[in-house]
Amino acid sequence: MERWTRIVDHLLGEAIGDGDISDLPGAGQPLASHEDSHTPPDQRTAFKIMQDNEVVPAWMALAKSVDQGETRIRAEVASNAAQLEAAISSGANAPERSRTLTQLESRIERHNRDVLLHNLTVPRGIPHRSTLNSRALLKQARAQTKLKT
Repeated sequence: MERWTRIVDHLLGEAIGDGDISDLPGAGQPLASHEDSHTPPDQRTAFKIMQDNEVVPAWMALAKSVDQGETRIRAEVASNAAQLEAAISSGANAPERSRTLTQLESRIERHNRDVLLHNLTVPRGIPHRSTLNSRALLKQARAQTKLKT
């Protein structure tokens, strides 16, 4: 660790000596402290730098993607509830039933893989996301379709 400290100090000394960083906004001022009681004190500066540069940890980006994916799947099931109900109950139209349900189940399976990856990568203390159950979603869609008719 001491080696890296010396390297960083040397590079900073060169940059300061060359005048490369003397005209930056806020030069010579301490970084603004944003008290965040949920972040360990030794990580606050790193998180502040990441925030200022619009960088997010991979698990946070994945969490956002998982949330958006779940919203899309639930909206699709809700908007296509009648079609899904017809596909489920129609014995004569087996190829259409198979294609509709297979596509939905495939999207749910991909979503659930992302959820698993998210749950494996989040830091301790961050709640895990739940996977989606295609049968439960379809059951809800069927119930909603029956309520509307």
